[in-house]
Amino acid sequence: QINDLICINSNKTNDKKIDCCLSILSSETEPLVFVDFLNGESENILVEKDSTDVVSNEDFDKDLPILLLNTEFKIDSTIYGFEIFGISDGLINLQLVWFNYCNSSCSNYFWTTNFESYDMYTVKKTWQLNISTGLEFYPITPMKIIKGDMILLNQSYDGKVAINPSNFLSDLLVYLKGSRFNVSRLSYESLNKFSVKIVSNETEIYHAKFSKTYQSTGTYQIAVSVLNETLKKTVIITDRIAFDLYYTNASSYNLKNVFLILSEKNLTNYDLSIEKLESKVTYKLKSDLLSFHGFNFAKNESLDFWQNEYLLLSTEFIMDLGLVGFEIHAWKSGEITISILSFTSCGSSISCKLYFDKIENSYYNSYKSLIDFKINVTLGFNRIRLPYNYPMKKGYVLYLKQNSEGRVSLDTTSDIYEDYGVNLVNTKYHLNKLNSGSKYRFCINPLIDRMIYTSFLVFDLGFESVKNNEFNLTIFNTSVFVSTKVTVSPEVRNLDIFCADAKKTLDQRINCEVRAFTTNKEDKIEIAFEEDENYIIKDISSKTRKILYLIFRKKFFYSV
Repeated sequence: QINDLICINSNKTNDKKIDCCLSILSSETEPLVFVDFLNGESENILVEKDSTDVVSNEDFDKDLPILLLNTEFKIDSTIYGFEIFGISDGLINLQLVWFNYCNSSCSNYFWTTNFESYDMYTVKKTWQLNISTGLEFYPITPMKIIKGDMILLNQSYDGKVAINPSNFLSDLLVYLKGSRFNVSRLSYESLNKFSVKIVSNETEIYHAKFSKTYQSTGTYQIAVSVLNETLKKTVIITDRIAFDLYYTNASSYNLKNVFLILSEKNLTNYDLSIEKLESKVTYKLKSDLLSFHGFNFAKNESLDFWQNEYLLLSTEFIMDLGLVGFEIHAWKSGEITISILSFTSCGSSISCKLYFDKIENSYYNSYKSLIDFKINVTLGFNRIRLPYNYPMKKGYVLYLKQNSEGRVSLDTTSDIYEDYGVNLVNTKYHLNKLNSGSKYRFCINPLIDRMIYTSFLVFDLGFESVKNNEFNLTIFNTSVFVSTKVTVSPEVRNLDIFCADAKKTLDQRINCEVRAFTTNKEDKIEIAFEEDENYIIKDISSKTRKILYLIFRKKFFYSV
């Protein structure tokens, strides 16, 4: 009998590839599986034996119960014991549990739904086993189990069970929450399971996996046949791509741009062209398959600020994804709070990064705080798991509160995106840069519920006019085309004149000093007198801004 057929990445495929897994109940040894893709293609696959390779997976609380999805029976049967591979001697608890809302498959139900919490299960039987290291059989008094029964593992004692690669699904961590519970996958990057196998003299559970790469997106059907039984499955092949263009003035008539792309397709060696006026430049993209939304931490520094709250615009989501945790580098242990914010003024048609960079005196006075996560961080790198998959929409932004002892490190070499301190003044939340000369961002990356290809390009563009400058970005052989009109802002500020006390002149001569900061290296200071006698000075350059500086002396031949 076909126990279950689950295509684990249907509706969120990478490279138009579907991955399916099959659970089979059979008294026949290693039955043959026939897969028909219903397009003229088919294949025979063999069931696979469970792997005995031990996987290191330490980023979860060892006291959490584990729902063993690989143990679900789809028919009534009798169990006689368990085969368990122990890695630490001691006691463990196994519970036979039942859910009254799974319909045909609890494994498929928990894998494909994403609720904040679930109704509590019923515990039908508990076994306390004293396990030893290695693979052993642990007999029990024979017991009848019915369709839908599953095993819950508790390792809050000394005994520890090995984690192996799974040929079916990843087991689930269970977070008890009063009369309800949350679930989170043991791993979102690979399929892992605990080495616990139900032993029944009547049937045995076999597993098989297969993959199929399609040429185009769409809805397809797959038929799987085992022992004269056929089961059909509908799968959805996707090829989503999301992007964000952020730009800011680097110097007069020049923009510094960041183009970030999240894609279900590997864009490595794809051509990205940038066109303006009659010129065109083409770059080769490089994609990394990541399990987080963001960038690696280039440098971790221990810097503290007088503020306690920060808007992490570097974490703004540009695609709808599931949030399952955080990567955090901390320079001081203690509690921090990470909140999820959304804004009505940005996030959909314009990114919040670009919006807050462009508005004068960056601030906001309305927002929605969606949820808070209180997190205890330790010194160094932390990988934090959330008790469930939180749905993140495009435009959602993380907000950091350091009101307790915990302190998150800063990446001071980002040069891509930056985070901002937040000050509440008269109902307005004003944003201030963490550093005036370079971009700082906090070492926090959101962990997501899938692997996604990430590409980005940092490039400069120069223009000859201030307004109505247009440039186009195109990624060949994709749907990506961006046409943008921008205004550059030559900036002159802090223009000051300092003159000596005019009442104490000597020989009717006055001494003055003029200073200005500008983004245009061609700017000059011009000083005009009533006698049409002008002094013009060239600039003295710094790295990013131009400092214009002049000391002049003027002798008047009449009293003023």
